[in-house]
Amino acid sequence: MYVKQIELTRFKSFGASTTIPLLPGFTVISGPNGSGKSNILDALLFALGLSSSKGMRADRLPDLVNQSHSQKGRTVEASVSVTFAVDGEVPMGDWTISRKLRVTSQGTYTSTYYVNGSPCTLSELHEQLAKFHVYPEGYNVVLQGDVTGIISMNARERREIIDELAGVGEFDRKIETAKEKLDDVKAQEDRFRIVEQELKLAQEKLQGDRAKAEKYQALRHELSQLDAAELVLAQRHWLYQRTLKEESLRTTQQAAGELQQELGELQSQIDLTTVQYNELNARVHDLGESEYVQQAGHLAAKQAELKSLQKQQQELMQSYDRAQQQLGQTQTEIGDLQRLLEQVIQQQQHQQVEIRPVQELSDRQQALVQQQRQELSDIATASAEWLKQQAKLYQLIDDLQTQVDPLRQEQIRLQESVRQWWLQRTQAENDLEALGPSHPPTTPTAPQIELGAIETQIQGVSRALSDAQMEVQVIRETTDRLQAEQQQKTRQLDRLDAQVQAQRETFGTKAIQVIRSASLRGIHGLVAQLGTVEPRAQLALEIAAGSRLGFLVVEDDEVAAEAINLLKLERAGRATFLPLNKLKSFSLPWSHQARDLGAIDYAVNLVQFASEYQDVFGFIFGQTLVYEHLEEARRHIGRYRMVTLEGDLLESTGAMTGGSQPPSQSLHFGTTDLRESQEAKTLRDRSKPSTKCSINCSQNRDRYRTPSKPSKQN
Repeated sequence: MYVKQIELTRFKSFGASTTIPLLPGFTVISGPNGSGKSNILDALLFALGLSSSKGMRADRLPDLVNQSHSQKGRTVEASVSVTFAVDGEVPMGDWTISRKLRVTSQGTYTSTYYVNGSPCTLSELHEQLAKFHVYPEGYNVVLQGDVTGIISMNARERREIIDELAGVGEFDRKIETAKEKLDDVKAQEDRFRIVEQELKLAQEKLQGDRAKAEKYQALRHELSQLDAAELVLAQRHWLYQRTLKEESLRTTQQAAGELQQELGELQSQIDLTTVQYNELNARVHDLGESEYVQQAGHLAAKQAELKSLQKQQQELMQSYDRAQQQLGQTQTEIGDLQRLLEQVIQQQQHQQVEIRPVQELSDRQQALVQQQRQELSDIATASAEWLKQQAKLYQLIDDLQTQVDPLRQEQIRLQESVRQWWLQRTQAENDLEALGPSHPPTTPTAPQIELGAIETQIQGVSRALSDAQMEVQVIRETTDRLQAEQQQKTRQLDRLDAQVQAQRETFGTKAIQVIRSASLRGIHGLVAQLGTVEPRAQLALEIAAGSRLGFLVVEDDEVAAEAINLLKLERAGRATFLPLNKLKSFSLPWSHQARDLGAIDYAVNLVQFASEYQDVFGFIFGQTLVYEHLEEARRHIGRYRMVTLEGDLLESTGAMTGGSQPPSQSLHFGTTDLRESQEAKTLRDRSKPSTKCSINCSQNRDRYRTPSKPSKQN
């Protein structure tokens, strides 16, 4: 295999397309200094894919393009094609490789490789060249000074050159690479075993926490049911006591009416006896002595009977007064029961307010993702049914309201009638007191009977109204429970939104987002995404890394340059890049050296990362030591860079940084990309009609409240 032909276009001193044939055997190109002889070798290295422009005697790749005949502000292009004649055991004919370098007016450039006219990558080109034992960095091309360097080498270095030319060095490198990969695999296997054990322990702990959480939820649900049952029983008890007091009041009023009627009859008898007594006195004067004695005995009997009747009248009056007092006490007790009932209702509302923080705390303790997904799925399935139930409940409330309105109007009308009767009764009693004992009082038997009938009718209406109010109350409780469930799921959705928002903030500034959206090749990710740490040392390592967690790791400096040019073009800000091909080589320090200094370990040894990122984390942490407490680290202050598990940072210059725990930052080790889950989207879509229904419920709720009963005036 030999080079058959080289074709150059706008490469260095060659302005137009130039073809240089190389004949089989030995070909010599001669000419004066500066005529372009060395540029032919540079063109050959350029086509072979030499990465550094220094090897082609240029500061940067755009300097290789001849721009003497190009117009200002136009894109120029340089290309080199090398044709090989393959004449091995199986002749392949001509084999051509090409490379084109295009430079834009802004100074950016792109490089493209071709094999037999088909585009390929640099790595693919090097693989095909390696099959023919051709290496851009090898000794296939001898440049100026290489012969003198080979003469001055020792025997070992010359042997390495011979091995490289013979292809033995490639196998040696592959053997070393295979050994390094095997060691890395063994180290990864050990780390994975440790992580597996930790995950098993964490799984057992989470299973215990899950059982406790389920038990807590069951007990909390049972407690809420018992509290609700207790409140319902207490309310029913006070309603029952109120009914008993009202029944006792009606009985006392009936007894007072009967006593009033008896009092009127006795007063009539007293008046009749007084008239008879006066008549007898008049007859005494007219009769004689014998009849006088007889009438005197009869008069004494009548007087004794009159005293007995007066005594009975006094007893009846005392009974009437006691009945009036008992009536007042009963009314007072009814007022107390009403106030106590209002207090019970307020206490119930207060307990409902206290339950909400407990409910929110319980929601935050549900940390298992599978349980959240199951709950969201159940909500998505039951939301449509819930809306149907809401519609049915509103229809039922409207029907009950239609039934309650006539009853409420009838109650108001009857209460007004009772008030009028009470006014008439009070007026009659006042008239009776004004007339005194000599005038017989009017008997209020018929009005009182009619009053009793009206009160009986009021009781029936009140009972019907109470039943309707209880049904409305049950519907309100159901509506409140459904609204509480809807609020709970809304809080879950807000929590998911907060997680997604926090995860989006993790991916850095606008510059990082622009680079990610551009899908550039060779982007490995942020430093925070390429390593994981144990929770115990996470704070210390994040403090030691600082803002370097947001640095972007790329394949090489060309990728970094393209990304920087993209940021300039988009005006998206600044970012720091870590090209893997330019970072200084870093060897992991020995852990026993850190323990000899009293430290836990070197910071870089506490991070789990792929072997290709060893230089990256070596740049991030260097020789930083991790201590458990500040007092242990102070012994070596000024000699090493140190950080404690509590987040205190001690620089090698002697500076110390520490205090309370810093505010939570958005970048953490082990960050991954998350997007909004399908369950959260489904819950958001389902929650829109339920939220609208809740708003309508809150707007129409006052319309279904039962107005307070009008007070009875005596």
